Amino acid sequence: MHSAVSEKSINERRPEKDRNPADGTKSAIGGGRQNMRALEHANRIRLARAELKRRIAKGDVSVAEILLEPGDEVAGMAITELLASQKRWGATRCSKFMDSIGLHETKTVRSLTERQRTAVAAVLQAGRLAPDLTASVVFRAAA
Repeated sequence: MHSAVSEKSINERRPEKDRNPADGTKSAIGGGRQNMRALEHANRIRLARAELKRRIAKGDVSVAEILLEPGDEVAGMAITELLASQKRWGATRCSKFMDSIGLHETKTVRSLTERQRTAVAAVLQAGRLAPDLTASVVFRAAA
């Protein structure tokens, strides 16, 4: 059987500065505006990414173009997430592509160097699943 700890005893252990004067619980008043701004920013990023994925799926923009000129909303995205937005690119094809160029599946756009982004874009534009030896050397040297 559990020993019940009263709510009051938990609140008494909190530092005075973290207590809400109304009920003794932790106050979130100071962080409320910051939280709202963070949520608004996250929603803007989420909507921008969803729109970008739709544009990729329709063929209006290519993943190679996005990698060559990545925006802020794309920076934290995994490359496989962008690749999977294309028609006929599922998890297996994305995995094989990333393996063929020597990059981990969870690699984000932000974590790629300019040289790596250019090389990935070149491989995608060439339309080959497995890159040639030159592209492979570029990835392995830059990783």
